[in-house]
Amino acid sequence: MESNAATAGVSPMLAELRERTRELHTRAERHPVQAAMVRGQSGVGGYTAYLGQMWHIHEALESELGRRLEGSAALAPVTPEQFRAGAIVEDLASFDGSQIGPPAGPVAEFAAGVSGLRDAELLGMHYVLEGSTNGGRFIAMAIRKGLGLEGDRGTRYLDPYGDGQKARWGEFCAAMSGLSLEATEREDVVAGAERMFGLIIETFDAMSEEASRTP
Repeated sequence: MESNAATAGVSPMLAELRERTRELHTRAERHPVQAAMVRGQSGVGGYTAYLGQMWHIHEALESELGRRLEGSAALAPVTPEQFRAGAIVEDLASFDGSQIGPPAGPVAEFAAGVSGLRDAELLGMHYVLEGSTNGGRFIAMAIRKGLGLEGDRGTRYLDPYGDGQKARWGEFCAAMSGLSLEATEREDVVAGAERMFGLIIETFDAMSEEASRTP
């Protein structure tokens, strides 16, 4: 994102959020686990392991969000239609015998502490996951090609909106831009986004370590 994004139709809050998480975003995108998926080279094992860990993250976050949505002004941009834990279950069912394994250490730690986070922190975390659907469309194409999948089989998590992706992301960003948040809440949004990027990086690290131990 360019530094003048606020003048190009992006609200000051979102411009600041993107700028302050830029480095972590780049680290997550360039991680070998992510890079292998972008090249369509993760294989069934690597891809389903990724889906399993993301299920644990989404299940923990979305369960907490679901308990708080009603009556929370800070969580107004979040809707149950954006939740994707169920899509992961459907994707895994496309691969015979694939099951959700135990959460990696960082994921288990996150799930155990998510109830103690503030609403605006949860919004920042959800922002990162919802934003991942932008690049997810392209990763889904690589996965389909690499694994010989047809249609949206096995990739509904990565590409949940299809041709409606751009519009859905625009609606979500507009809803976030319309929030009236206190300065401390805006800091919480950034902190939540930073935490989610960090969690993804740590999860990828754990996946790489586990893969290196597998014969």
